[in-house]
Amino acid sequence: MAITLHTLPHRAFRKHRVSWPIAARDGVVVLAITVLVWWALGDIATLWNAQLNFWMLKTGLVGSADIATTTGATLLPAFVVTAPTLLPTITVWWITALACAVLWASTMWLHADRLPLIYFVRLVVLVQVSSLVFFYVWPESLPTTVANFLTDGFRQSAGLMLLVPTLFGLTLYLFVLPWWVKYGATAAALLFFVVFVPLQVACDAWILQFGGILFMPTLYLFFGLLPQVVALMGIYSFALSFLPSDEILAQRGALGT
Repeated sequence: MAITLHTLPHRAFRKHRVSWPIAARDGVVVLAITVLVWWALGDIATLWNAQLNFWMLKTGLVGSADIATTTGATLLPAFVVTAPTLLPTITVWWITALACAVLWASTMWLHADRLPLIYFVRLVVLVQVSSLVFFYVWPESLPTTVANFLTDGFRQSAGLMLLVPTLFGLTLYLFVLPWWVKYGATAAALLFFVVFVPLQVACDAWILQFGGILFMPTLYLFFGLLPQVVALMGIYSFALSFLPSDEILAQRGALGT
């Protein structure tokens, strides 16, 4: 029986028929891009380190970034970031506490249709308040250092960048999209990482050096991998907007019940 728009199930339950020749081609492309990214990670790491050193010099930050010399094969470059670990001053502590109180109070004035924003702001405030309490009670207990935090930021970003082709291959490539949309979205996501990561780490370094280690939990939970994942979702959604209409997909026989 021919599939028409009237016989199609709801979009949430709709099936897209997979063209196995195209799926095989996409699989080869995913593997090739992954190998290419892994091969280029050394040059990308060198660029990231150069960018971080540039912004540290321009903003007057103390520290530097480099790539350690390692022996044997490693999946990710061995980033080495040096930066001082500073405790928050009493002035920064009280300013942060006041800012948390103001942010929490401001969410009470937002309309109910802003509920996701309200919950997000309050969650950020709660995490920051827990950091305030921790450094008030145990000011000398440092769970990690700023240097390790920035180094891990580079390594986590490089690991996620290496997974981008596979993530898009398992999600975006399953739809009936032109090849240039699928591969262009993957290239755009990889280019985003190349440009964004050193700027993100530089901002983290600036905040942690001028505000102290007080902001590390908030930066780690909400401004580390989270904005990178959100950016990937945005690129994915934009690419999916090129999906042909239901009428065209039904005519091509690409929809199933």
